[in-house]
Amino acid sequence: MYEFHGWLRSNSEEPIGELRDNTPGDDYDPIFVGYVNGTIHVSFSGNPNRDRGELNDILDYFLSGEFGFFGIVYINDSDADDYDKFRVLKISNDKVVNVDDSIFSEEELQIMFC
Repeated sequence: MYEFHGWLRSNSEEPIGELRDNTPGDDYDPIFVGYVNGTIHVSFSGNPNRDRGELNDILDYFLSGEFGFFGIVYINDSDADDYDKFRVLKISNDKVVNVDDSIFSEEELQIMFC
């Protein structure tokens, strides 16, 4: 399984009508685009059987504009060598950086919730 959950936020005052109307998501990979407390907010998630590129399409779409998004995306890929950990993408001013998150691992989840 390939699982991802993320959010983006922007202080841009650009209108979001076109941004919202052309989002690449569907019923299987839902995307919310709206205003939260007066700022642009995007939240999205997906859980396909394997990485088919949906997350790349979502990030390419939202980070190619002039909104200056920042946020975070958690990714877990059961086919990867580090399947027991979530990979984290940190987004700042439309730039993406990979971050290892050893706290949010399968082992930690078992301790916290079981």
